[in-house]
Amino acid sequence: GGKQKNASGRPSQGNSNSAQGAAANKPLGHIFGRSLAEAVALEPPGTSVPWILSSATLYLATNGLETEGLFRVPGNAQAIERLKGQMDQGELTEIPADSEVNDVAGLLKLYVRQLPDPLLPFHLYRDFVDAASLEEEEERKARVRLLASSLKEENAAALGCLMRTLHSVSLRSDKNRMSSANLAVVFAPNLLHAKEETMEQLMRDQAACETVVRMLVEDPSLLGVSGEEVRGD
Repeated sequence: GGKQKNASGRPSQGNSNSAQGAAANKPLGHIFGRSLAEAVALEPPGTSVPWILSSATLYLATNGLETEGLFRVPGNAQAIERLKGQMDQGELTEIPADSEVNDVAGLLKLYVRQLPDPLLPFHLYRDFVDAASLEEEEERKARVRLLASSLKEENAAALGCLMRTLHSVSLRSDKNRMSSANLAVVFAPNLLHAKEETMEQLMRDQAACETVVRMLVEDPSLLGVSGEEVRGD
């Protein structure tokens, strides 16, 4: 195809040395299915998470915390596919203000699901599952915290961004009906799964995977994120 253009209609520069130029031109195109490291490398200097993640979580934290069934109730599949297409084509570099909450939630789940390596990466899958199987809650927390400390910087930042939002959602569960356990059921398959999956292994590990995600939703500081950064009242 032709060269991608930025918002001003000019072809976007591949490598601008100017930080100001980089900030003005968010990365265009190929958002979904791109590795997290690549996505972060394309962001302006000092940005630690891909814009789609920060933009979608901010939108939901602002507009969706009291939406019943948030993340569980599916959005409009066509609307989600349209947003995805516009982002992958470089036509959209933020969440449109008139978007439906459930569509943005569905888009965020899709983005996380399509990462080539999950936010809780393949090579740590068995370790996280084993950690969740420890009997004592404090032991489980200590092991999950230790494993989280070995995550790459971009994984820890992206998970922190997501978990702080999910934590805020769980604090409004009297309104949205999405407790930390319910959020874990929805997100575990997208965040923590084996590279080679069998039905037997899925059944065997499902509860452990949900336990890990529930723990992170309830206490994002397990990721090494300071408590002050956890949004919520």
